[in-house]
Amino acid sequence: MNHTAPLIDYGKKALEDLREKRVSYELEQVTLDIIISTGLVSNMVSSAPDYYYNSSLAHCVYYGSTVTKGGHRHLHGEVVALGVLCLLTFATEFEERDKIAKFNLSMGLPVCFDDIEVSEHEFDAMADKALTTTEWEFRPKKSGVTKESFIQCMKETNFYGRELKESLIS
Repeated sequence: MNHTAPLIDYGKKALEDLREKRVSYELEQVTLDIIISTGLVSNMVSSAPDYYYNSSLAHCVYYGSTVTKGGHRHLHGEVVALGVLCLLTFATEFEERDKIAKFNLSMGLPVCFDDIEVSEHEFDAMADKALTTTEWEFRPKKSGVTKESFIQCMKETNFYGRELKESLIS
């Protein structure tokens, strides 16, 4: 089973049920996925400096957004959702990125930086902030993640997200 399957399969219904204060199978599955997969497991393997698998470029996008004019006004999960698209773009996992981007759109989550009030001229400052984080320090060094490649993946994700939104309007 794909690790994103519970969120993709049950996320929309789970959010509706949460808003209606209704317990459902879908809400339980999404809650378990978030708590078990994301919460417990990621925090159990976070004992820097020996191991630090809690975060990645997705969180670098979040930390970077905190120094922008508008990005700091958005929720952590909202910005990390966009950061996941950047991570998948960087890793050239386009099929997975496309699937998650469509899910994001269906849930009202961001698919481009316009959605979190960040402009491309702020990417350099975002990258500078990302370079100061634990997530950056413990990134896989052999993966080719540099300040320049980080900025480039944000630009590519931004272009992709804008095109996706435009294609749905036309």
